[in-house]
Amino acid sequence: MEQIADGAAAAMSGAAGFDVGAMSLSKLATHHECVTIMFTDIVGFTAFSKECTPCQVMSFLNELFSKLDALLDKHNVYKVETAGDCYIICGGLLDEDEDGFQAVSTSSPCNAAKTKAARRALNFALDMLRVAATVMMPNTGEPVVLRAGLHSGPVVSGLVGSRLPKFSL
Repeated sequence: MEQIADGAAAAMSGAAGFDVGAMSLSKLATHHECVTIMFTDIVGFTAFSKECTPCQVMSFLNELFSKLDALLDKHNVYKVETAGDCYIICGGLLDEDEDGFQAVSTSSPCNAAKTKAARRALNFALDMLRVAATVMMPNTGEPVVLRAGLHSGPVVSGLVGSRLPKFSL
């Protein structure tokens, strides 16, 4: 990210030709030895979204995802993104720097740190299932049922795209 900030600063000072898309992957990507990622989606979402108005779908997703967002700091996990009904978090991607700010981890974690990150993601998932059950599906009045999967292993993080670059795993 620093490389993009440096390039943008140079472009603003009059240097021509700054193009995020032309930067090399090695400058945009960070390898992480072990991160635990949790993917989740809503059981029955496709049928639900056909039965409800777009406004109902958006309102429902906002209610559910806002409740999940409230759990992030409690479990010290990072929200990667939402896409439709998919909610993705990870543990072990960020470290706290000496000033107390979160930054993308560049170190190799010890086994205890890998286990701790996986445990944080798992605890988030368990808490998420509990909280999701308090949200009702607008079309049935039944509690939301989520499907979740966790995976631990190596990942690469960085910016992708040249228009509105996005931080991705």
